[in-house]
Amino acid sequence: MTIQEKRIEATLNKLINYPEGLITRKQWLNIKFNEGCKASEETAPKYKFNRLKYNRMNGQDQEIYEAKMKQTKTAYELREKSNCFYDITKIEYNYFKAL
Repeated sequence: MTIQEKRIEATLNKLINYPEGLITRKQWLNIKFNEGCKASEETAPKYKFNRLKYNRMNGQDQEIYEAKMKQTKTAYELREKSNCFYDITKIEYNYFKAL
């Protein structure tokens, strides 16, 4: 078993206190899969814009800050039928898609 496989197993077997009770992430994902939830992958801003911080900068710093604000990251969500969603990790996302 490689280090990456051990990390994946450790993440999925971690006990978390969910509304369903104290269960592992893997069990929770199985419950949500049986309830008909859908996993989605979206892009989200990497940083939150702070107008106060931006207004205190000079022109050159503002350009650098604007470039930093344009950076994005991949966000993974588990969406229920009631349109509620949970932010999940990439490991959880890949496991859910494999079910």
